[in-house]
Amino acid sequence: MKLLVGVGVACVLMLGVVVWQVWGLWSSHAATPGNVAADPRVGRGLSDGLPRPAGGSAATDAVPAAPEAGQAFADASVHWPEDPKQADALRRLDAARAALRDDPDHERALRDELAALAELNRWPEAAQTLARLRRLRPDDLDVDFDYAAVLLRLHRSVEAITLLNEVVARQPEHARAWFNLAVAHQSLGHLAEARRAWDQAITLKPTLPAYAQRGTVLLDLHEWEAAATDFETVLKQQPDAADATLNLSRALWKSGRSDQARERLRALLERHPEHIPALNRLAEMAWDAYQASPAGNAALRDEALDCWRRSLRADATQSEIQARLAEAQAPSP
Repeated sequence: MKLLVGVGVACVLMLGVVVWQVWGLWSSHAATPGNVAADPRVGRGLSDGLPRPAGGSAATDAVPAAPEAGQAFADASVHWPEDPKQADALRRLDAARAALRDDPDHERALRDELAALAELNRWPEAAQTLARLRRLRPDDLDVDFDYAAVLLRLHRSVEAITLLNEVVARQPEHARAWFNLAVAHQSLGHLAEARRAWDQAITLKPTLPAYAQRGTVLLDLHEWEAAATDFETVLKQQPDAADATLNLSRALWKSGRSDQARERLRALLERHPEHIPALNRLAEMAWDAYQASPAGNAALRDEALDCWRRSLRADATQSEIQARLAEAQAPSP
């Protein structure tokens, strides 16, 4: 039972994608043509950072709700959302689109529109705006990078890979592009390509998310020692990272260091006694070690049974764990 790190790698990352975030594109003051300020951290590109997970605290769709049956609005005016930032983004979006009605190719108005859509998390519309910007600026790598980031948010990884390959071919030192290229390949199960892209991203700009995600690729490639090294790197700076501990325990177990793997999990459970994945992983490892050598290892059997029981006390709906516990408790033939 392998627990992958992070923001959910189902084929891994796209299910909560770990991309350099399309967020805070430009400043949040009123967006009128000619009134665009670039984020000072990244020039004209999108700002750095990780995306909010799906269902998180990101701003919701700002269209006012329709009245219920028998209810009428107090007046016919526009009802802006109560969130001041969201309301401001909607006003700037309206201003940008008003300018675009007069001049559909007004670049600064398109950028204002994009900034507002990013703040509102309206990514399908943002993709359309970026496609128009690409037609206006076909050689602009920043626009290509931004467009690929939005495509990743929309789970359009194949298209994103095409764009990102162009970016890194023309600008091999673009660390964020390598990061997103690794995300895209990993989401599609392209393990060799993802590993190569993570290697480049880490060489150019080592970050904990990059180490953690490369580690999950290395687990899938069965490169246990290399995976363990990546998760150790994460845990040196984030010693309480449960996902990294779980993945490290798997790497250690598969590389023949099962005692160290169990010790890591026991330490995690001391801090988080009801951590179900850690309980199940430790039970699995202890039971595996007991079955390999039952004589003199009753303590391992007891540890496995205890962990499974604790796991079921925390969540009694785990049918697989119920079956494992029942099998383990059955009298030997």
